[in-house]
Amino acid sequence: MLPKTTGGEYAFYERKVIWLAVSSRVVLYILSFLLNDLVNDYDTSTELFAQDEKTSVIMRLFGHLMRWDAIHLLGIAKEGYIYEHTHAFFPFYPLSVHSLSKLIINFIGSYSDSILLSSVIISNLFFVLSTIALYRLSVSTTEEKSEEDYDWAYRVCFLLCLSPANIFFLSPYTETMFMFFTLMGLYGIIKDRRWLASLFFSLSGAVRSNAVLYCGFFVWNILRDSLLHFHQGDQKRKRYILRCFESILQVSIVFVPFLLYQFFVYQRFCQSEGEGTSPWCQQTVPSSYSYIQEKYWNQGFLRYWTIKQIPNFALAAPMMIVSFYGSFHFLIQMYQSHSLMEELKDRVNGRLMIPLHVYWAAFTFIVLFFFHVQTITRFFASIPCLYWTVSRLISEDKGSLPVFWFLLYNILGLCLYTNFYPWT
Repeated sequence: MLPKTTGGEYAFYERKVIWLAVSSRVVLYILSFLLNDLVNDYDTSTELFAQDEKTSVIMRLFGHLMRWDAIHLLGIAKEGYIYEHTHAFFPFYPLSVHSLSKLIINFIGSYSDSILLSSVIISNLFFVLSTIALYRLSVSTTEEKSEEDYDWAYRVCFLLCLSPANIFFLSPYTETMFMFFTLMGLYGIIKDRRWLASLFFSLSGAVRSNAVLYCGFFVWNILRDSLLHFHQGDQKRKRYILRCFESILQVSIVFVPFLLYQFFVYQRFCQSEGEGTSPWCQQTVPSSYSYIQEKYWNQGFLRYWTIKQIPNFALAAPMMIVSFYGSFHFLIQMYQSHSLMEELKDRVNGRLMIPLHVYWAAFTFIVLFFFHVQTITRFFASIPCLYWTVSRLISEDKGSLPVFWFLLYNILGLCLYTNFYPWT
């Protein structure tokens, strides 16, 4: 449930945010449809998804959104996990699509069509919810809650609607669902509702594996509480010990989806003995995740650092530069603060902004050295600091390049992704 709000001005801007989110999806969809018709597809793999059924109105309207990873996700939603390499995709999104399709199929008849339509509905519904969540989270980082603050939060949401990862928000990808759960978890952090935060971060972990990094927020809570409360008498010390115990449980909650999914994969591939078992089953601590990522997706330390990947590093460069600049600019400011202890006590910086920027910086390094580096554009689209940083640059008359980047990647994404050309 989204957090409740009060106030006429607040509600007015929130209605504007909802209208902005919905209208941006309509405009983006129309452009994607037109550009798909104007350019011939590079690949026709989408046709395999519905090869046993006639091309329908639903496929004609939304088939151009089913590209790259979307084919894997919808294949899982339609037929379950068949191949080992598809286990790189976590189950909550395809399971949600499958569940909604059971309702929609009663109205449109075709199973493939119901899967595709369900995925488009879910992705775009969660985008609207994410926009509302970003608005409320942004307002929560302000002190006065004035009309200027509401207007600033609205402008942040406008940037989200122009995100360089926009085409993935429109398509059957996990991005919008993951972003909503992430933003709600961060809202729980800033409101000091840690159990709520751990629940939403756990849901994020059922969508994508990198949500386990959110455990860092609860580790930060332990460190922060130790600095602020441990040396302030027995009563505060007892409260600190209790909060530490709670944080350990909250970390466990965040890890639960990852561990359950690994157990599910283990049961599928490692229960039967003999030649049919996968090599990772023989590991001391059997984990399918690293094995599948390395064998099928070429993920791993410096595995992507080759000459032929230079174009992908170029595609990743804008997000990489903004991420390094935004995270380190903030953290250096905090380090140079005259009273770091006061910053730790601060509701906004102490609870949320410092650990969030540490996470942003750390995740940037992880993507740079371990991931397919071009995926940073869509992976980081759920980090609110991106939009806060660009908004600040615009207010300082330094935002022309980031805005140009946002617009350029929207155009490129619409042209390339919808016609099955390589995109981030």
